[in-house]
Amino acid sequence: MKVPFRQQVSNYDCTPTSLTNALSYLFERKDLPPFIVQQVYKECLDIEAARGTSDRAVQDLAFILKNYSEKKYRNFSVHSKILSECQVHLGRNSKIIQCINTHGVAMLTVHLSRNDWHSIIAFQACDGWLYCYDPAPRRKRYIINPAVQFIPTIKPHDPNLKILTTWIDKDFDDAETVEERKYILGPVEDRECLLLNRIKSPPESTT
Repeated sequence: MKVPFRQQVSNYDCTPTSLTNALSYLFERKDLPPFIVQQVYKECLDIEAARGTSDRAVQDLAFILKNYSEKKYRNFSVHSKILSECQVHLGRNSKIIQCINTHGVAMLTVHLSRNDWHSIIAFQACDGWLYCYDPAPRRKRYIINPAVQFIPTIKPHDPNLKILTTWIDKDFDDAETVEERKYILGPVEDRECLLLNRIKSPPESTT
């Protein structure tokens, strides 16, 4: 059984929530080690007064995920990779799209305003749209723009948000209003993304 996506419980825990959602998308509940769950919440919310998660914390978690190994949880094996700056884009040869197309998940850091960052996960790409799960409770009126659409969910791992790739890939130079700064990657020098792919465990020997 896979655990359904869940929403964040405060204004600041979007990163640990998105990361656990990503792991829940990739793995069965019984295959998720409690140590990994502990590390997610231990490392995240490290900004002063627990108001957000730093880039360093995400980098440390990427290392922990990639190097974790325990016999009892042999099915938990992850390839993790941090992308930064010009590597984070959705154009030609996008590593994000490549990850998604190989059944992986990308945890993206997007702007909600010039100084407000937010973590979401993307796990489907089709016909110029990126299909995501935003852990923050939103209403359709949060943004009135055909390029960013909140969509109803039916199944536990359905996306609740779809964004045109040409929209999310924007810099602030192309965003003149507050509405145009929501759900964009923003300045190239500030971009960061965590890619996660499940590594299939080899079958156990029967000899």
